[in-house]
Amino acid sequence: MGVQWFRHPPFSRACWYPDGVGARREYWWVPGVLPLPEQTERPYHEFGNMYALWLYAERCSAWPRVLSAYGDLKRVFQEFRRSGWELDGSKGDLYANRYIASLIAFEKIAARAGDAATASEAASEAKKARSQLALWWRRSASNAELRQFGGVAELDKFIGAGDGLFFRVEPHNSKVALFRDLTPEVASWVRADAPEAVKKVCGVFQALCPTWHLMGEERQVHYGENYVDPPDFALGAFKAKAWLENTRLPKLLDFVDIPFCKGDLTYVEKLAIALESGRPSRMQLASSKQLRD
Repeated sequence: MGVQWFRHPPFSRACWYPDGVGARREYWWVPGVLPLPEQTERPYHEFGNMYALWLYAERCSAWPRVLSAYGDLKRVFQEFRRSGWELDGSKGDLYANRYIASLIAFEKIAARAGDAATASEAASEAKKARSQLALWWRRSASNAELRQFGGVAELDKFIGAGDGLFFRVEPHNSKVALFRDLTPEVASWVRADAPEAVKKVCGVFQALCPTWHLMGEERQVHYGENYVDPPDFALGAFKAKAWLENTRLPKLLDFVDIPFCKGDLTYVEKLAIALESGRPSRMQLASSKQLRD
């Protein structure tokens, strides 16, 4: 990871590896001309990697390395603010969870760097986004339903606009954006601010997509027309299962399934989340310590 930090700094556009470099990792043959789903999505701002940076600092004792780049991190935050991104709860956003998690994380990074003013700015931006996030969840819950399409015209309307559950990226490419890039921190906000919406959305999703955890299978079950779901679909739903529905070990392992491909990092992430669900939280540890004292 230390080598990649310098070759592909996670706070710059160089963080992404170029398309077409390296071998394909699928277990099956794939035509070279086949476009990848992510190639049709607009890229997110590199500020969206800030949560991963904070997690790296925390879990890998890498605070010295992360703080040594604080000048660059602050510049990226300022560029992100100048981009004018704001979550509109009436529309939603494919990268909303990623950006909100990064705002939460950057507040902590700035505070650790002794930059109280910038930490306050990040906290203010996160607070604004939080209210819109709750609005988005409540709006989605009111529109999420199990339904039958009365004909091609109704189906085409869904394909073109999405619905309360599926966020349309482009025609024939929709994502469950409410679940995408969830973190424990963002999930805790949603549970606190829109608990009934969480219950409704998760219930409709489970009824509509009962085999979401089976890698690559789900599109056959709900809206069809795609031969496979990419692994981010199952990962997002897995995070929702863990952090929104508070599913823990050993039950959570039932939803891990198998890797999508060789070196499937989404599979590793699901395993890590499942294992962590069996550990006591920091709050529980603190309470236990107080009882012992």
